[in-house]
Amino acid sequence: MDYNINMRQVDKSDAMISSVECARRTMKWYKKMFFHLLDMTILNSHILYTLKTGENQTLEEFVIEVVRSVLAHNTVQRVTQTPSQTIAGPSRDTPARLGVSHFISTIPATGTQRCPQRRCHVCQQTTRHAKKRKDTRYQCSDCNVGLCLEPCFKEYHTLIHY
Repeated sequence: MDYNINMRQVDKSDAMISSVECARRTMKWYKKMFFHLLDMTILNSHILYTLKTGENQTLEEFVIEVVRSVLAHNTVQRVTQTPSQTIAGPSRDTPARLGVSHFISTIPATGTQRCPQRRCHVCQQTTRHAKKRKDTRYQCSDCNVGLCLEPCFKEYHTLIHY
């Protein structure tokens, strides 16, 4: 009798999660288990949020609100500086540059230089191997830093300590 009473609650939670489930059939079992635990955590936090605030919000709306707040918390806001300066990207000392999609571009030509170059920031500031001065024609336009195509661009945007 206890089994049947408690299984109703499990079936109810499975039904509630089914509309916002993260798991996919092709995943390895440990990834599927992780995403199921994440789904259960979100469901439990939705139940606690509903009990605490009394708001009648659907689980889908709650998930979207949670995702938006996480993205808003981790998004780097760019600040416009004086016209002589460029737009400042994320600080090079913080890992905030890691959470945003960036694209590589060539350094735009100036009035005096057809093919301008800048020093590669990673080659010059690295702690993983010997520092060197290397000029490059490429940059991350969002971060406004000169970077070599390989491997510096990837290292700068994926490693905290490059």
